[in-house]
Amino acid sequence: PNARSLQVQFEKEVGRAKRAGNSMQLLMLDLDGFKAVNDTFGHKMGDSMLKDVGRLIKAELRDYDFLARYGGDEFVAIVPETDNSDVIELCSRIETAVESYALTFNGSVLPVGVSVGSASYPTQGESFEDLLIAADKAMYRTKAFHKQRLVRLEETGHIWNAEKLEGNNVQRVDDQAVSAVVEMPMDTGLVVELDESHILTVNTIN
Repeated sequence: PNARSLQVQFEKEVGRAKRAGNSMQLLMLDLDGFKAVNDTFGHKMGDSMLKDVGRLIKAELRDYDFLARYGGDEFVAIVPETDNSDVIELCSRIETAVESYALTFNGSVLPVGVSVGSASYPTQGESFEDLLIAADKAMYRTKAFHKQRLVRLEETGHIWNAEKLEGNNVQRVDDQAVSAVVEMPMDTGLVVELDESHILTVNTIN
């Protein structure tokens, strides 16, 4: 299913939830370590892994839940008739199932994981866009717990990829310093994914 069919299904489930007075959950799922898979094994193997992981996620959902690929390594699930306590247990099961998967090729093994965030209809939003934003923020908070090293940056202007990390300071390529504090877990601010020496991506979560 694609993004269009996802929104159509969302509208159907909202109608059912309104008639029955039920809650509903929207899940945003983002793979951890997918870039390493693409870099090591190539995009063809990465696509194969995405299909495998999609099947693992689907196996943890009920027959009437809805799962769709949403962007490069992201999935979105619509989970009707589910409250907040139930969705916590579901997210944990999904993370455990995906963590059990490892990609093996030519003697190399790369483990993968998934970060899951949820948003509840109607308490956290009533539109698809509002719930997607809320679930995305929750997913990045989960991802923060999964990262070994995170940086919270004071927003002092545009921050570019591939900036060097110097101790607790991020040095821009034009030598304009940006204050940074190593912090875990992440609550608000900018989440920065790091390799050994460079910033890979910057994501706003507040």
